[in-house]
Amino acid sequence: MISVVSMPPLEPFELGEGLNVLSVYSAQILFNLTQLLKGDMEKGSLFDEKGKLCEKVSGQILFIGDVAGEYSFSDWFMKTALTKMLLNFDSEQLKILHDAFEMGYSVFDAIALDRMLPVTVSGEFDPKAILSIYKPTLAVPNPENFYDVLQAVIDTAGALNEKRMLVMVHITEYSTQEQLEYLSKDIKRQNLQVLSLERTDHLFRFGESGIGRSWYIDEDFVQFS
Repeated sequence: MISVVSMPPLEPFELGEGLNVLSVYSAQILFNLTQLLKGDMEKGSLFDEKGKLCEKVSGQILFIGDVAGEYSFSDWFMKTALTKMLLNFDSEQLKILHDAFEMGYSVFDAIALDRMLPVTVSGEFDPKAILSIYKPTLAVPNPENFYDVLQAVIDTAGALNEKRMLVMVHITEYSTQEQLEYLSKDIKRQNLQVLSLERTDHLFRFGESGIGRSWYIDEDFVQFS
């Protein structure tokens, strides 16, 4: 989780859990922010929840970007999903999988020997390789609009207990105020951290039922919150 975004000469932004909306008037500031959040540390500095400087963003930030463009849930979440699957075998499940692997190995090894084929098969038990045989995919519903994509991102991240900060772009353009109120509460409920970058000319304000933080940097680089 990221606690502070620092990009001089601007004042640092103290982020929190839940939805954070950072709106800017300047396209250049928006560009610099996106580059910083993608790992260009020449643009500024990022600090984690312990106040430690983040030297690499890959373990702290998942840059989703603009869902109006091309997107891939597999690129975003598949590695995390597979890792969680592989770390959650109990002893009985692992024995069943190992016995099945041993049976398959015996069959292929016997075929190679019986046919005198110049082929050897590995006897190394590798659950990750076995899992790949079943071609796992992420179960994501087909979206009917941009908001559906946003909600699917939050639902998937929540299901995987994602600890990285999700960075999105222009989510306020793809949601009604009512949808944003719901989304902000859902993000908080699932203990996620989301930062949305917006290019606009005003401060985004949460309604009475919304939960989150909001900032705006105007054309004179004055910050509002």
